[in-house]
Amino acid sequence: MTNFEKYKESILEFMEEHEDLYPAVVDGQFEQCAFTLCEKCDLRSIDHKVVGCRAADFLRWLIDECVEKQKLTRRQRAFCEAVGTGWMARDGNDHCDNLYIHPNKPSKNRMYAVWESSEDIFCQIESKVYPDFPFIKWEDDEPYSIEEMLKWEVEDE
Repeated sequence: MTNFEKYKESILEFMEEHEDLYPAVVDGQFEQCAFTLCEKCDLRSIDHKVVGCRAADFLRWLIDECVEKQKLTRRQRAFCEAVGTGWMARDGNDHCDNLYIHPNKPSKNRMYAVWESSEDIFCQIESKVYPDFPFIKWEDDEPYSIEEMLKWEVEDE
């Protein structure tokens, strides 16, 4: 789904109310560009140059794939806090769908369908014991950093 498909109604509302103003996008909400800090606007480029104030940048954002901000449940957050550091991933050859925690960032070994780290030390959390983190899958391109996950918002359950 593109940003346009997701935010079509909000975009049309904004354009009706503010037909002469460029929009800024902050957490999926449309605001007037003139009253929004550039650092908070989702239209700025990855290298943080101010480029979102051009129509071409807004058009590019509209056709980009909509990326939802990841959130943790309170239970997931508590688990990450308890572990504190490391990387989480699921192997492709594990029929039990267990979660693996690596102290160092692992890389994907497609031949054996496992995530491996340089020291090959990991902790296996059986899915029967802790069936959480359904968004972590073998198909992921990168493992999940626990430190980064601790920065995510916590959703109300």
